[in-house]
Amino acid sequence: AKHYPQDAPGAVAIVVKDARPVFRRAYGLADLEFGILLEPDMVFRIGSVTKQFTAAAILQLVDAGKLALDDDVSKYVDGYAGGTRVTIEHLLTHTSGIPNYTELEEWGRHIREELTPGQIVEMFKVKPVEFAPGTQFKYSNSGYLLLGLVIEKVSGRPYADYIRQMVLPLGMRQTMYDDPLRVIPRRARGYEWESDEWRNAPYIGMSQPFSAGALVSTVDDLALWNTAIERGRLLSESSRARWFAPFRLASGKTTGYALGWSVTTHEGLAVAEHGGGIQGFASCVVRIPSERVYVAVLSNNGASRPRTVARQLAAVAIGRPFRDPPLVVVPGP
Repeated sequence: AKHYPQDAPGAVAIVVKDARPVFRRAYGLADLEFGILLEPDMVFRIGSVTKQFTAAAILQLVDAGKLALDDDVSKYVDGYAGGTRVTIEHLLTHTSGIPNYTELEEWGRHIREELTPGQIVEMFKVKPVEFAPGTQFKYSNSGYLLLGLVIEKVSGRPYADYIRQMVLPLGMRQTMYDDPLRVIPRRARGYEWESDEWRNAPYIGMSQPFSAGALVSTVDDLALWNTAIERGRLLSESSRARWFAPFRLASGKTTGYALGWSVTTHEGLAVAEHGGGIQGFASCVVRIPSERVYVAVLSNNGASRPRTVARQLAAVAIGRPFRDPPLVVVPGP
């Protein structure tokens, strides 16, 4: 409530422990112009939380024997050479060195247009890699956009269709590829804080974030997603382990990022999490598998920091809340 007051864009949060929701609340407004309050079942853009769905789709194709993580991306993306060998695993772990297209000046000029993923690839494929693949970590939406094209090539289906067919058996009926023009029941509107006032989120064609960030979902659907992960319904045991294993660079150092998940610890417990930010929306999901705790926070306030809220909720759920640092008295002169 402190982070999301009732008279501003807000958030929905769910806390699941031992496969049972123990907290599910909405705060703030779904629509500022009509003064409509958010409710827990509403639909939000989830931004880069999309990446764990893309990674799961790739690993399903690995399990089916249709590709290998060590394959060169140029094998599946027509016309993409890249100038150096980049593997599927490099794309999944943000270690490819491919420039992030959302940081390119030429992309920013076209953000409101309906660019296809192929047109975006044309922007960055001519640029040299920023480092030798596998030697450094640098977050890159370009890698996950390429992964969507790999999924389409290997599966023979549009990315949006593949994801829908992956999540529907799990009961996730409100998780889908976003279309700004489509009427989606229970969809929250997105907002940004600009010039001391709330403004409607600027338009972005959802073909641009594509497999790096174009999905919408609800906290209830994301709880079902976590249940499917816990019960091993998505992947083989080996692929599931790889999904959450941090990548090791050529130097031997681990990056703290697995396949669509950031991996960290809280008081010695393994934590997997990921945030998402896209025009008008921000999100974060947190898993503490040893405690069977899962938290999702979805916000229609694009300027908010749901990761702070999600991590605090997860810590409270396991009985190890974050503590304020002790006050230190600094002696005077």
